[in-house]
Amino acid sequence: MSPLRLAWLNRTRHKAATILTIASLALMVAFAGILLRTWRVAESRFSTLANSGDAILGAKADPVDMTLSALNLEGPYPRFIPLRFGVLLNKNWLDTGFSAHVIPILFCGKHEGRRVIGTTHDIFTQPEPSPGFALQSGVWPGIDKGIVLGAETARREKLHVGDRIPVTPWTSDSLDVPRAPTLFRVAGILKPMHNAWDGALFTNIVQAEALIGRYSKDWNGDWSRLVAHYFILNVPAGGVERVRATVDARTVVQVASLVDTRAALARMTATGRSLGAVVALLVLCLTAIAVAALILGRYEALTRHFSILEAVGYPRSALLAVLAWEGLLLGLGAVLGGAVCDATLFPLARRLLGGALPGPEIVSSTVWTSWPVWAATVPAVLAASLLSSLLVFKGRAAERLRGLG
Repeated sequence: MSPLRLAWLNRTRHKAATILTIASLALMVAFAGILLRTWRVAESRFSTLANSGDAILGAKADPVDMTLSALNLEGPYPRFIPLRFGVLLNKNWLDTGFSAHVIPILFCGKHEGRRVIGTTHDIFTQPEPSPGFALQSGVWPGIDKGIVLGAETARREKLHVGDRIPVTPWTSDSLDVPRAPTLFRVAGILKPMHNAWDGALFTNIVQAEALIGRYSKDWNGDWSRLVAHYFILNVPAGGVERVRATVDARTVVQVASLVDTRAALARMTATGRSLGAVVALLVLCLTAIAVAALILGRYEALTRHFSILEAVGYPRSALLAVLAWEGLLLGLGAVLGGAVCDATLFPLARRLLGGALPGPEIVSSTVWTSWPVWAATVPAVLAASLLSSLLVFKGRAAERLRGLG
């Protein structure tokens, strides 16, 4: 009988013990995988910031909160600021002495939980080093109810140019009476930018103002009625401080330098990233130790069984092969069970953690992220199974049988 066949029969003969062992190992694999995925998602929290502009102009708030809201699509509904601020900044505003390339950002609606952003065509003409905001297909919407999809939104929802989608107006996070959705036509799809904006939708500022009820066909040209949430500023070298000195002191808005904010985020997360790596490594080591304990704990039963096989003529090399196959079968069973538990429980863990992690529409995580845990588990179980041979084959077969009574 081949070692594989013998290992399979040995495992199926002791079904309860096999199921318990695999279940225990699977839970450890799942826990380690969930922790690893959580750490990876947390580590990627700020890697999805849209790399756009030199500064953010918005209502007075913490610069980090402003940046995460505008460029990572996080946090509650922000406060409005007058749209005319952007118009003035584009015309050598106050004492700055230069023109700023200003892009308005207005959160106006949601589609399937994804934010709809109102902006202008100027977002396509940002100066370097801001990345290209470019269309992959279609056009930027005109005065009709058109919308442009981020690459991730189009891919996940399998949408194409010409499709019609409902957009629900979004004007606050309070429990207001919900308004009926408006149908928008998909006018275009953006090229992948590999940041949070890939999961958003975009429309022109006029449609955005109309969606939140600020603009209508009988608009009388009163700019004070129109609003934005943020302005992305692209300014010449040294311009951020000059704009900040003027804006922060004289108005109800403030400027958040993206260079300063990114540095602050890096400092805030450095300790967490290191600690997360240590914890993930520790869990992997504990998993390996627990695996070894479970396997080695079976040595008495294995000693009796293998001593009988050795006494009737099975060579020790064949019995070692049986142990190897048993370890491999247990390891693969643990990985399969752990992957199923991981895929099932991670979304629940993510919901329980709430705002501590970025949403799945910002940072996605698949069960395949846990592959290092799987790759470590199978060799660990295999090694533990082979190490048990040090106890199983200690002494001659007849002596072991007498010792077991």
